Amino acid sequence: MQGIYLGELCTILAAILWAISLTGYQLYAPRVSALSINLFKNFIALVVSTIALFCFTLDLPSQTHIWFWMFAAGAIGTGLGDLCLIRSMQLIGPQLATSIQLLVPVCSVLLGFVLRGESLSIVQLCGIALCLSGVYIIVAASRPAPKNRDEGKDGNGFRVGMIIAFCCTASFTFGMISMRIAAQEFDVWSGTVVKVVGANMFLLLLRPFLGRFLGDGNDQPIFAKERVAPVVLFSFIGSGLGLALLTAGGKYAYIGVVSTLASTPPLWLLPLSILFLGEKLSWAKMAGVAVAICGVLLVSVPFGYFWPY
Repeated sequence: MQGIYLGELCTILAAILWAISLTGYQLYAPRVSALSINLFKNFIALVVSTIALFCFTLDLPSQTHIWFWMFAAGAIGTGLGDLCLIRSMQLIGPQLATSIQLLVPVCSVLLGFVLRGESLSIVQLCGIALCLSGVYIIVAASRPAPKNRDEGKDGNGFRVGMIIAFCCTASFTFGMISMRIAAQEFDVWSGTVVKVVGANMFLLLLRPFLGRFLGDGNDQPIFAKERVAPVVLFSFIGSGLGLALLTAGGKYAYIGVVSTLASTPPLWLLPLSILFLGEKLSWAKMAGVAVAICGVLLVSVPFGYFWPY
């Protein structure tokens, strides 16, 4: 563990930058295709990371399977995961879409238990129950009214948005597990380049299928003069810097702590969505987020990690 908690600080900063960039996408490009946003932001991240490669010493793994897992973390975690997240935000709102991602650390632990026979302590089981309860409270507080169920947050749009949000959870879980295998062997910037290349190749190869799967009818151009500069800025903040910081977190901190801190964008997004997107905040949502984050801490962070003495 790093004495100054370098990995933990990097991951918290990444979560804050993601919350800012997600708010920016909703503010300046609410009707732009989620696929177009993801391809564009990943291109910006690739440019930033490639430039950074020439300024830092590289640390590349020699084993082929390490490259595969980092590439897979990008294709599924960054590519499909971010795509589903932005599309679900367009359908059910940023607060709910990001809050569901608090389940990612829980899913990672449960997969380790099922697939690898890892043990679950009583504390972790209590954390799982708390996290599930918190997310349930958030979903229940966000459900649309019975009337006016045509689109958006109502009726079928709400159900489709929820399904896509849970697909995002599954993708992020896979990406986190893949990064657990590969991040220690890469330097920050080369690992980010591999992830972004994997993400863009996945999105480009499956572009026709992904458009139908997401039901994404948004068609406003991303290069319109009133939105291109803000989208470039938020792409640089969220993908260029955010992905590099997450890779640094996975390299320098315990992966359970990284997955916990990486799931905190809902916490930072709450005030941003109220101030800039006009979303309403209820006591139930606040309580749900607090309960879920407490559960995630119990599930993922070893007892005494931050206070070892």
